[in-house]
Amino acid sequence: MTIFTDEVIEQMKRDIASHAPERGGALLGARGSNLVSRFLFDPQAKTTAASYFPSDELIEKVEQEERTTGLSFKGIVHSHPNGMDRPSQADLHAFACNLAANPRLGSFIAPIISRGVAKESHEISLGPKSKLSCFEAFRPRPENLHSELAEYEKEWAYVMAIGEALSFLEIALKEQFGVPFKTISDLRGPTDAEGYQNRRIKCRLFQLDIFIPDSYPAAPPITLYSPRVKGKQLDAQDLKIPWGGLSCHAPKALADQMISALKETGAGDPSANIAN
Repeated sequence: MTIFTDEVIEQMKRDIASHAPERGGALLGARGSNLVSRFLFDPQAKTTAASYFPSDELIEKVEQEERTTGLSFKGIVHSHPNGMDRPSQADLHAFACNLAANPRLGSFIAPIISRGVAKESHEISLGPKSKLSCFEAFRPRPENLHSELAEYEKEWAYVMAIGEALSFLEIALKEQFGVPFKTISDLRGPTDAEGYQNRRIKCRLFQLDIFIPDSYPAAPPITLYSPRVKGKQLDAQDLKIPWGGLSCHAPKALADQMISALKETGAGDPSANIAN
Protein backbone atom coordinates (compact mmCIF):
# COMPACT_ATOMS: atom_id res chain seq x y z
CA MET A 1 0.00 0.00 0.00
CA THR A 2 1.14 3.54 -0.79
CA ILE A 3 -0.40 6.55 0.92
CA PHE A 4 -0.32 10.00 -0.68
CA THR A 5 -1.12 13.18 1.22
CA ASP A 6 -3.86 15.21 -0.43
CA GLU A 7 -1.36 18.07 -0.70
CA VAL A 8 0.87 15.92 -2.95
CA ILE A 9 -2.18 14.87 -4.99
CA GLU A 10 -3.11 18.53 -5.53
CA GLN A 11 0.43 19.33 -6.68
CA MET A 12 0.39 16.48 -9.19
CA LYS A 13 -2.99 17.67 -10.50
CA ARG A 14 -1.58 21.16 -11.02
CA ASP A 15 1.86 20.32 -12.41
CA ILE A 16 1.17 17.11 -14.36
CA ALA A 17 -2.48 16.15 -14.89
CA SER A 18 -3.56 19.60 -16.12
CA HIS A 19 -0.91 19.58 -18.87
CA ALA A 20 -0.18 17.50 -21.93
CA PRO A 21 2.00 14.40 -21.34
CA GLU A 22 4.83 13.61 -20.82
CA ARG A 23 5.56 15.38 -17.50
CA GLY A 24 6.75 14.09 -14.17
CA GLY A 25 8.66 14.42 -10.96
CA ALA A 26 10.02 12.69 -7.88
CA LEU A 27 8.17 11.42 -4.82
CA LEU A 28 9.63 11.44 -1.31
CA GLY A 29 8.57 10.53 2.21
CA ALA A 30 9.91 9.56 5.60
CA ARG A 31 12.32 6.64 5.74
CA GLY A 32 10.63 3.37 6.60
CA SER A 33 7.22 4.81 5.81
CA ASN A 34 4.81 4.12 2.95
CA LEU A 35 3.56 7.72 3.03
CA VAL A 36 4.43 10.05 0.14
CA SER A 37 4.56 13.56 1.57
CA ARG A 38 6.70 15.52 -0.90
CA PHE A 39 6.49 15.98 -4.68
CA LEU A 40 9.28 17.59 -6.70
CA PHE A 41 8.21 18.65 -10.18
CA ASP A 42 10.81 18.22 -12.93
CA PRO A 43 10.53 21.17 -15.35
CA GLN A 44 13.91 20.34 -16.95
CA ALA A 45 12.95 16.75 -17.84
CA LYS A 46 13.81 15.42 -21.28
CA THR A 47 10.45 14.67 -22.87
CA THR A 48 8.76 13.85 -26.14
CA ALA A 49 5.10 13.21 -26.89
CA ALA A 50 5.61 9.61 -25.72
CA SER A 51 8.58 9.55 -23.33
CA TYR A 52 9.81 11.08 -20.06
CA PHE A 53 13.39 11.03 -18.75
CA PRO A 54 14.18 12.62 -15.36
CA SER A 55 16.64 15.50 -15.53
CA ASP A 56 20.01 15.70 -13.82
CA GLU A 57 18.62 18.72 -11.95
CA LEU A 58 15.86 16.55 -10.44
CA ILE A 59 18.37 13.91 -9.34
CA GLU A 60 20.45 16.60 -7.63
CA LYS A 61 17.36 18.07 -5.99
CA VAL A 62 16.31 14.66 -4.63
CA GLU A 63 19.79 14.10 -3.18
CA GLN A 64 19.68 17.54 -1.56
CA GLU A 65 16.24 16.86 -0.05
CA GLU A 66 17.45 13.56 1.37
CA ARG A 67 20.47 15.28 2.96
CA THR A 68 18.67 18.29 4.39
CA THR A 69 15.20 17.03 5.33
CA GLY A 70 15.75 13.38 6.23
CA LEU A 71 13.15 12.35 3.67
CA SER A 72 13.79 9.40 1.38
CA PHE A 73 13.26 8.88 -2.34
CA LYS A 74 10.10 6.81 -2.97
CA GLY A 75 9.78 6.84 -6.75
CA ILE A 76 9.03 8.68 -9.98
CA VAL A 77 5.62 9.73 -11.28
CA HIS A 78 4.97 10.71 -14.89
CA SER A 79 2.08 11.07 -17.33
CA HIS A 80 1.14 9.04 -20.38
CA PRO A 81 -0.80 9.96 -23.52
CA ASN A 82 -3.91 8.31 -24.94
CA GLY A 83 -5.21 6.80 -21.71
CA MET A 84 -2.20 4.49 -21.35
CA ASP A 85 -2.54 3.72 -17.64
CA ARG A 86 0.32 1.27 -17.09
CA PRO A 87 4.11 1.29 -17.57
CA SER A 88 5.35 1.00 -21.15
CA GLN A 89 8.25 -1.15 -22.34
CA ALA A 90 10.39 1.99 -22.38
CA ASP A 91 9.35 2.69 -18.78
CA LEU A 92 10.30 -0.82 -17.69
CA HIS A 93 13.73 -0.43 -19.28
CA ALA A 94 14.21 2.91 -17.51
CA PHE A 95 13.04 1.39 -14.20
CA ALA A 96 15.60 -1.41 -14.59
CA CYS A 97 18.37 1.13 -15.23
CA ASN A 98 17.34 3.16 -12.18
CA LEU A 99 17.37 0.08 -9.96
CA ALA A 100 20.76 -0.98 -11.31
CA ALA A 101 22.16 2.49 -10.59
CA ASN A 102 20.75 2.44 -7.05
CA PRO A 103 21.60 -0.93 -5.48
CA ARG A 104 20.26 0.23 -2.10
CA LEU A 105 16.76 0.30 -3.59
CA GLY A 106 14.90 -2.99 -3.60
CA SER A 107 11.99 -1.36 -5.44
CA PHE A 108 10.30 2.00 -5.92
CA ILE A 109 6.84 3.25 -6.73
CA ALA A 110 6.13 4.27 -10.30
CA PRO A 111 2.70 5.93 -10.61
CA ILE A 112 1.30 6.73 -14.04
CA ILE A 113 -1.02 9.68 -14.64
CA SER A 114 -3.37 9.30 -17.59
CA ARG A 115 -6.80 10.16 -18.91
CA GLY A 116 -9.56 8.01 -17.46
CA VAL A 117 -11.77 7.35 -14.45
CA ALA A 118 -10.37 5.73 -11.28
CA LYS A 119 -12.15 2.41 -10.72
CA GLU A 120 -9.64 0.03 -9.10
CA SER A 121 -7.91 -0.04 -5.71
CA HIS A 122 -4.56 1.04 -7.20
CA GLU A 123 -6.11 4.14 -8.81
CA ILE A 124 -6.80 7.63 -7.44
CA SER A 125 -9.02 10.20 -9.13
CA LEU A 126 -7.33 13.43 -10.21
CA GLY A 127 -10.57 15.02 -11.33
CA PRO A 128 -13.31 14.09 -13.80
CA LYS A 129 -10.95 13.23 -16.65
CA SER A 130 -7.66 12.08 -15.11
CA LYS A 131 -6.41 9.44 -12.70
CA LEU A 132 -3.25 8.20 -11.04
CA SER A 133 -2.47 4.48 -11.35
CA CYS A 134 0.05 3.31 -8.77
CA PHE A 135 2.60 0.57 -9.46
CA GLU A 136 5.67 -0.83 -7.73
CA ALA A 137 8.72 -1.50 -9.89
CA PHE A 138 11.27 -4.08 -8.81
CA ARG A 139 14.18 -6.11 -10.13
CA PRO A 140 13.50 -9.17 -12.27
CA ARG A 141 12.90 -12.42 -10.42
CA PRO A 142 15.80 -14.92 -10.34
CA GLU A 143 14.42 -16.86 -13.29
CA ASN A 144 14.40 -13.59 -15.33
CA LEU A 145 17.67 -12.23 -13.96
CA HIS A 146 19.15 -11.35 -17.35
CA SER A 147 16.11 -9.40 -18.47
CA GLU A 148 16.68 -5.75 -19.34
CA LEU A 149 13.18 -4.89 -18.15
CA ALA A 150 12.03 -4.32 -14.60
CA GLU A 151 8.94 -6.09 -13.35
CA TYR A 152 5.97 -4.34 -11.76
CA GLU A 153 2.82 -4.93 -9.77
CA LYS A 154 -0.25 -2.86 -9.00
CA GLU A 155 0.11 -1.04 -5.68
CA TRP A 156 -2.98 -0.28 -3.59
CA ALA A 157 -3.21 3.51 -3.19
CA TYR A 158 -4.88 5.72 -0.61
CA VAL A 159 -5.14 9.48 0.01
CA MET A 160 -4.56 10.95 3.48
CA ALA A 161 -6.59 14.17 3.75
CA ILE A 162 -4.13 16.24 5.78
CA GLY A 163 -4.43 19.49 3.80
CA GLU A 164 -8.22 19.42 3.83
CA ALA A 165 -8.34 18.62 7.57
CA LEU A 166 -5.95 21.48 8.39
CA SER A 167 -8.00 23.88 6.26
CA PHE A 168 -11.12 23.01 8.28
CA LEU A 169 -9.09 23.44 11.46
CA GLU A 170 -7.80 26.91 10.54
CA ILE A 171 -11.36 28.08 9.74
CA ALA A 172 -12.74 26.62 12.98
CA LEU A 173 -9.97 28.19 15.09
CA LYS A 174 -10.58 31.64 13.61
CA GLU A 175 -14.34 31.31 14.15
CA GLN A 176 -13.88 30.11 17.74
CA PHE A 177 -11.21 32.53 18.92
CA GLY A 178 -11.65 35.49 16.55
CA VAL A 179 -7.94 35.99 15.85
CA PRO A 180 -5.76 35.24 12.77
CA PHE A 181 -3.66 32.06 12.74
CA LYS A 182 -0.43 31.28 10.93
CA THR A 183 0.47 27.76 9.80
CA ILE A 184 4.07 26.55 9.44
CA SER A 185 4.76 23.31 7.56
CA ASP A 186 7.52 20.73 8.02
CA LEU A 187 8.04 21.50 11.67
CA ARG A 188 10.95 19.96 13.53
CA GLY A 189 9.90 19.30 17.09
CA PRO A 190 10.32 17.19 20.20
CA THR A 191 8.81 14.03 18.72
CA ASP A 192 10.80 14.48 15.48
CA ALA A 193 10.00 10.86 14.56
CA GLU A 194 10.07 9.51 11.06
CA GLY A 195 6.62 9.02 9.61
CA TYR A 196 5.02 12.15 11.11
CA GLN A 197 3.60 15.07 9.18
CA ASN A 198 4.38 18.09 11.34
CA ARG A 199 2.60 21.45 11.45
CA ARG A 200 2.66 24.45 13.76
CA ILE A 201 -0.41 26.66 14.06
CA LYS A 202 0.07 29.81 16.12
CA CYS A 203 -1.70 33.00 17.14
CA ARG A 204 -1.31 35.57 19.91
CA LEU A 205 -3.32 33.36 22.31
CA PHE A 206 -1.54 30.01 21.94
CA GLN A 207 0.52 27.71 19.74
CA LEU A 208 -0.31 24.20 18.53
CA ASP A 209 2.41 21.77 17.41
CA ILE A 210 0.65 18.97 15.53
CA PHE A 211 2.34 15.66 14.69
CA ILE A 212 0.22 13.53 12.34
CA PRO A 213 1.17 9.82 12.17
CA ASP A 214 1.08 7.59 9.11
CA SER A 215 -1.88 5.82 10.70
CA TYR A 216 -4.03 8.98 10.67
CA PRO A 217 -7.04 9.14 10.64
CA ALA A 218 -7.31 5.74 12.37
CA ALA A 219 -5.03 7.21 15.06
CA PRO A 220 -5.18 10.83 16.30
CA PRO A 221 -2.40 13.36 15.88
CA ILE A 222 -0.10 14.12 18.80
CA THR A 223 -0.76 17.75 19.68
CA LEU A 224 1.24 20.00 21.99
CA TYR A 225 -0.61 23.07 23.28
CA SER A 226 1.44 26.10 24.40
CA PRO A 227 -0.69 28.93 25.84
CA ARG A 228 0.40 32.56 25.91
CA VAL A 229 -0.37 34.59 29.01
CA LYS A 230 0.40 38.34 29.07
CA GLY A 231 2.62 37.92 26.02
CA LYS A 232 4.64 35.08 27.53
CA GLN A 233 4.50 31.59 26.03
CA LEU A 234 4.18 28.92 28.69
CA ASP A 235 5.48 25.38 28.59
CA ALA A 236 3.78 22.98 26.20
CA GLN A 237 1.29 20.41 27.42
CA ASP A 238 -0.15 17.37 25.67
CA LEU A 239 -3.60 18.20 24.32
CA LYS A 240 -5.92 15.24 24.88
CA ILE A 241 -7.98 14.95 21.72
CA PRO A 242 -11.12 12.77 21.86
CA TRP A 243 -10.83 10.27 19.05
CA GLY A 244 -12.30 7.04 17.80
CA GLY A 245 -14.99 5.67 15.55
CA LEU A 246 -15.62 6.07 11.84
CA SER A 247 -16.63 9.72 12.27
CA CYS A 248 -12.96 10.61 12.81
CA HIS A 249 -12.21 9.59 9.22
CA ALA A 250 -14.05 12.71 7.98
CA PRO A 251 -11.64 15.61 7.27
CA LYS A 252 -13.72 17.95 9.46
CA ALA A 253 -13.26 15.64 12.49
CA LEU A 254 -9.84 17.10 13.32
CA ALA A 255 -11.32 20.59 13.67
CA ASP A 256 -14.31 19.41 15.73
CA GLN A 257 -12.22 17.34 18.13
CA MET A 258 -9.43 19.90 18.43
CA ILE A 259 -11.86 22.69 19.31
CA SER A 260 -13.49 20.43 21.90
CA ALA A 261 -10.11 19.67 23.50
CA LEU A 262 -9.08 23.35 23.49
CA LYS A 263 -12.30 24.35 25.25
CA GLU A 264 -11.46 21.88 28.01
CA THR A 265 -8.14 23.64 28.61
CA GLY A 266 -9.71 27.10 28.76
CA ALA A 267 -7.75 28.16 25.67
CA GLY A 268 -8.02 31.87 24.96
CA ASP A 269 -9.26 32.68 28.47
CA PRO A 270 -6.54 34.58 30.36
CA SER A 271 -8.30 33.91 33.68
CA ALA A 272 -8.24 30.12 33.17
CA ASN A 273 -6.07 28.04 35.50
CA ILE A 274 -3.62 26.60 32.97
CA ALA A 275 -1.59 23.53 33.92
CA ASN A 276 2.07 23.46 32.89
